[in-house]
Amino acid sequence: MVILLLIIVIMAGPLSVVAQQCPLTVVPVSDAQVKTLRDSRMQLAVDLLRSVVSQDPTQNVFLSPYSIFSAFQLLFFASSGRSEEIVRKLLHIPDNLTKNDVAGIYALEREQNERNKNTTNKYELDSASKIYVQQDMGIRDCVKDIFSNEYSSVDLKHHLEYTREKINEWIERQTRNMIMDCIPAGFLDSSTSLLLVNAVYFKGLWKSSFMKEFTFLDDFHMADGSKKETKMMHKTDFFRYVNYFKHGVNGLELPYKGDNISMFIILPQKNHETAIQDLLKSLTYDRLEKILSQILDRPLREMYVTIPKFKIEKKYDLLPILKDFGADELLEFVNLSDLLKTAENQKVNKAIHSAKIAVDEEGTEAVAVTAVQASIAVSSI
Repeated sequence: MVILLLIIVIMAGPLSVVAQQCPLTVVPVSDAQVKTLRDSRMQLAVDLLRSVVSQDPTQNVFLSPYSIFSAFQLLFFASSGRSEEIVRKLLHIPDNLTKNDVAGIYALEREQNERNKNTTNKYELDSASKIYVQQDMGIRDCVKDIFSNEYSSVDLKHHLEYTREKINEWIERQTRNMIMDCIPAGFLDSSTSLLLVNAVYFKGLWKSSFMKEFTFLDDFHMADGSKKETKMMHKTDFFRYVNYFKHGVNGLELPYKGDNISMFIILPQKNHETAIQDLLKSLTYDRLEKILSQILDRPLREMYVTIPKFKIEKKYDLLPILKDFGADELLEFVNLSDLLKTAENQKVNKAIHSAKIAVDEEGTEAVAVTAVQASIAVSSI
């Protein structure tokens, strides 16, 4: 098992006009606040890993906690009251970060992302988000100013299939055509009021590439103790590596060109059928942070490294994960009054995540898309 990281039309009540005071403002933020939100992402990453693996321990896992966090961060900006509290807890955003602080960090990272596009980096890392709103709902003018690049008004009541095609075209551009037809037929309908989408793309070359002539079929050890013949890449070079006996793991850093982004490989030291599951059960954010710090603190040492050459493509329904995280209340009602001009009963109706990765002798290419759909809630009669 490989685990990789890089979620009908009966209105329930009358419309009401939302108060005009703007609920969201971009404010200056400190480095400490930026780090706090990054810690929140890492905590969500651990939650996601444990939840996904527990659903099917025999399957490979590849997902992007960053993309999932980014899409639900938009829901955090949109939500108010009890709904905002639930999303805050889901994303591990501490109370000492106000919504305005989070908006400030979002704006800062968006600016950095745009700046990276215009610089000559030795790797590509691009994240973009969209906020699609049914045109007769509308969003607050002050919030529209903050999300001018993300916001798009759409007509799902009269041009449903056309809108779906346009959304998929945007996703395909963002993922360099690695993810096609991400929003399937039926994902949107005439009751859809809001669609939040994040797409992230990464392409990096190894700082020291593997030579293709040293790639050959070899045994890959599966989680259940069996072996599978797999194309394995082999290399002798200098790497950071740790035997972390305190937490029962071995850790390896594989850096990409540019020197500020790396792949980390973490393996349990015990070799038995439930070793990976046991590791994940005991894994916390603090423990993961300590493991990564231990790897980075190690000096370079000459090592013979063997890793598989592989491709993985995965799709996840995030609704069971939301229930697992105690956020199932959002599936019945979500207050979106901090975004929408008119407030009526809504619910998070669907949430999906698609991710794809290819690792070869030259480097890594990976993409992920998260889509969260909210619809008008239907009252029971």
